[in-house]
Amino acid sequence: MGGNQDTITINLNGAAPTGGVSTGLSSSSGAVTAVGNVSFASQAHQTTIRVNTTPVSTDTVATLSLPGLGGATGSMTVSAPTLTQLQYFAFDGYGW
Repeated sequence: MGGNQDTITINLNGAAPTGGVSTGLSSSSGAVTAVGNVSFASQAHQTTIRVNTTPVSTDTVATLSLPGLGGATGSMTVSAPTLTQLQYFAFDGYGW
């Protein structure tokens, strides 16, 4: 749900270059922004990064891309809040 800081895992379909690589993360939606760069250790296939999400009124899909890695892309969905409970209190005008 938007308004949180989340950790996402990024998987490569091959190993990162020798010496590792660091690149920015771009998002197609303002609902998701990266907290820092995405860094892969030398020969790594996976890394994690934190992203900030903003509240949204409808579920929003953000396409995420790594320009420094040939534009590799993925997506994540930022969910809108949903009503989980509704309570009704009747008041008869004469007290409780």
